[in-house]
Amino acid sequence: MGPGAWTLVGVGHLLLLVCIVAHCLLPDLRALQGQYILCMVVTLLLYNLMLFPASAIDFPASHVACIALKAIKYFFFCGVFLWFSVVCFDVWRTLKRGEDVGGRRRFVLYSTYVWVLSAVLTTAVLVLSISTGAEAPASSPANSLPMCSLGRE
Repeated sequence: MGPGAWTLVGVGHLLLLVCIVAHCLLPDLRALQGQYILCMVVTLLLYNLMLFPASAIDFPASHVACIALKAIKYFFFCGVFLWFSVVCFDVWRTLKRGEDVGGRRRFVLYSTYVWVLSAVLTTAVLVLSISTGAEAPASSPANSLPMCSLGRE
């Protein structure tokens, strides 16, 4: 990636932070739907922080550390899409009923759905990956760690 791409990535991270600060400072955005969007934006920021620069460079890491980083990246990737599904479902539900009915209980239920399903999907991918031997460590010279490339497999 060239310097222009890194500049755009930095701008993207900055705008996600601005969105988070706006949600925290503006009381009108603290409604239930605003909380769903805030969770989605925070998860997207965490995924993006895992994605860049780790996906663009190779770095020395043990096999276990590389697998752990890939699992964390996948966990947040699933979380972004699951939070988006929560936002869409809640909009559909609100439009269908014509009123916004909900509270802390619904937020806890949706949060449990997102994080448990993300963990289940991540665990399933890890188990399948390890059981098929797809994540065998690369051969490397003695006394050095193999290179871990998160985004170019």
